[in-house]
Amino acid sequence: MFKLYDETEQSTSRDKAAIIYLIKNGCKIPSCQENPKKFEENRLNKQKSIERIERKLEGKTPKIRKFPLYPIAFYSSDDLRWSLIKREDPKTKDIKERIFVTFKGMGRNRIFEICCGRRQLPIFQIFLEDWQLYQGNEKEYSLDMVLLRSASLVWRKCKESSSKEAANSLMDAYEPYLKVTIDIDNLTTEGAGVIRDEKLKDVERRIQNYGKLAEDKDLTPNQKTNLKQLKSRETGLGNCFPRPSKPAYEGNANIAIGISFCRQKVIAAAIVDLKKGKAIVYRTAQQLLGKDYSQIPEYRHRQRTNRNKRRKLQLQGKNASITEAGQGVHLNRVLAKAFVRLAEEYNAGVIVLPKTDGLREIIQSGIEAMAEQKYPKDKSRQRQFLKEYRISVHNWDYFRLRRSIEERAAKVGIPVKVGCQPSKGYLPQKAQQVALSVLERVV
Repeated sequence: MFKLYDETEQSTSRDKAAIIYLIKNGCKIPSCQENPKKFEENRLNKQKSIERIERKLEGKTPKIRKFPLYPIAFYSSDDLRWSLIKREDPKTKDIKERIFVTFKGMGRNRIFEICCGRRQLPIFQIFLEDWQLYQGNEKEYSLDMVLLRSASLVWRKCKESSSKEAANSLMDAYEPYLKVTIDIDNLTTEGAGVIRDEKLKDVERRIQNYGKLAEDKDLTPNQKTNLKQLKSRETGLGNCFPRPSKPAYEGNANIAIGISFCRQKVIAAAIVDLKKGKAIVYRTAQQLLGKDYSQIPEYRHRQRTNRNKRRKLQLQGKNASITEAGQGVHLNRVLAKAFVRLAEEYNAGVIVLPKTDGLREIIQSGIEAMAEQKYPKDKSRQRQFLKEYRISVHNWDYFRLRRSIEERAAKVGIPVKVGCQPSKGYLPQKAQQVALSVLERVV
């Protein structure tokens, strides 16, 4: 339509008006008459969005860290050596066994104790069990089937360190923090079997290629070494590390759960029958969480309280490191658990999440357009309206919420796809449209 508009530059104004009318309505003829107020609201929304993008593109100089501390990356499973060592607990004075790790290339004297929460402890216990079993049976097991895939040693600022300590010694202000990546499918016997079959198929193909090459000419010393390593890997892949058994999730391909985000009501979900294109049931955040919903108002109240405290400390020139991030992470996990439970209840074949790219900009542009429409040509009252509105609504990190849902769904085995959330309509209806936006890819 835009190309047709450019080509009708010399045409009559009636033709151009007709093309503009179709562009405004998504290349469709609407069944009802156009609402001038609604059109003006949408125009202001887009105008504010463009203005915000232009202000961002004016350029900001990138912030450079004063003290660059670079991470150390480990890409091989045997770069980390795990052990169980007894030591005295400094508080209870009891002798307890703790998990320790050493890093390849750092020397055996540099040994680190693993300090983690209850959620991460089972993963590190599997790392230890895999390594102990591999150490005693290197010829029978392969590192390809170890749960650990890669790791990185980064530096995190100590919570208890002061600015004076940071000025005296950089190492006193930061502590080592280990980040690891795992293959979630490798947590179960069924998933490990699928991974083993894929790797075994690749190894057998490469061995066959060396066999065909050996028929034509003699292999070089390097090729013979590689072939020997491949045969050793093939033997090791015959055995899997012990894992608990968990049947694979089998959902209905015609049932999908769509999720929509909003600053007023946080989130909503819709169970949709993709075959009929209709919603089976809608769920708000309050219906999903039940008794746990009271945590959301508490979290919003804490956000406002911490915001005021930070402002007071900043005015006094003090360090304002007050945050409610821990409570936000907990709520994301609670919401993710509720969504996955809903998907299991209706045997959904897929969870569809909206795109988070540009979501904050769309919401902010809509608020600015609302302020300008309510108080035209009055900048001070518009700023006051924006300030009060931001305080009254939540400031949710939807990117982290999306990651929590993806991680929780991956544990169960429910696939997650990304759809498009419309800017108009009620929140449950938006969730329905998000689910239907990937209809062609799901069915």
